[in-house]
Amino acid sequence: MQAETRERLARFFLDDESRIRQEQIRINEIPSPTGHEVAKAAWIGQRLRALGLLDVTVDEVSNVYGVAAGGGESPTLVLCAHLDTAFTPGTSFRGREEGERLVGAGVGDNSGGVAALLALAEALRALGLAPRGRLVFFFPVGEEGRGNLLGTRHFFAHSPFANGIDGFIAVDHGSPNVVHCGVGSRRWEIVVEGPGGHSWGDFGRVNPINVLAGAIADWNDIDLSGEPRRMDCVGVISGGTTVNAVPKEARLELDLRCTEMEALLGLEREVMVRLESAVRRHNLLRQPADSPPARLTATMIGERPTGKTPVDHPLVVAALSALRELGYQPTCCYSSTDANVPMSLGVPAVALWRGGRGGMVHTPEEWFEPVDRDKALLALTQVVDAVVGL
Repeated sequence: MQAETRERLARFFLDDESRIRQEQIRINEIPSPTGHEVAKAAWIGQRLRALGLLDVTVDEVSNVYGVAAGGGESPTLVLCAHLDTAFTPGTSFRGREEGERLVGAGVGDNSGGVAALLALAEALRALGLAPRGRLVFFFPVGEEGRGNLLGTRHFFAHSPFANGIDGFIAVDHGSPNVVHCGVGSRRWEIVVEGPGGHSWGDFGRVNPINVLAGAIADWNDIDLSGEPRRMDCVGVISGGTTVNAVPKEARLELDLRCTEMEALLGLEREVMVRLESAVRRHNLLRQPADSPPARLTATMIGERPTGKTPVDHPLVVAALSALRELGYQPTCCYSSTDANVPMSLGVPAVALWRGGRGGMVHTPEEWFEPVDRDKALLALTQVVDAVVGL
């Protein structure tokens, strides 16, 4: 990138912060829980058209994408920021300002990422910059929770760009580092059913909550130290109807993650062996012995592939270089983002900083401060220049 262009971009992003901030608030106030992104998708589509992007499309799953004007056919770089937030329908997304801090569900993850991509598109339009290659702005659905990367999977299966993508950048990271490795996951809903009954009169019957509690205790004994890093998390648990009744049903949702698929599948096997053992153990202890046993149902509710872009790939090198030029000391790291999908398909992909800093992510008190957002946007633009030219 020419020094003059870089300087113009740096000034623009710094001067544009107030507008970006207000747009981030507006983006966040349009509810978009996973599976309910239609309204936000429509708004983003209108915004992209106003910014002069070409071939703006809202597809059948509510993904939104458009192409920067003036570019050629190749190489093709996709910039991605997911639309959905990790909250249930009915959540209030009306945030508040506390000095420089924005507070509210989803305000950083990923309203900050969406605002960053729109800010980049605004800069290209305002400064008259056009890529020499093809630059696609992509806003997928279904990144969070049970979304299972639906939007990005659909994009790589059905979009007109699917077979010709040379690079992919997810703007979905909270620090000035480079995510070059996708953390895989296997997610399960586990249900245990029993006969139920009165807490006193039917004491001894198998209790589904006790079964799951026993399984969780057994899972806590699994050695998760060492490499590759592995983890398990019971994120949801429920069951029963009242304090003085043996529950008929209990259920939980389990998230298993690892950076390598073989090790992830090994962890999954161990978890399932211990789960089945807990069911058998409690069935053997039930009284009377001829009372109905516990029944186990395990249903997969999500699967994210692993993948890796080599640290010496030009896309990773360009991202590291751009951040270093701005005074940061970036490292290559792991995360679970939309970039998992292209990584698993052999398409060079990374996830990069959305700018700012934040905390309490995935809670109603999530917060975001736009510290150095201008630098994050400049770094992103320099990576764009390295891939498709500006």
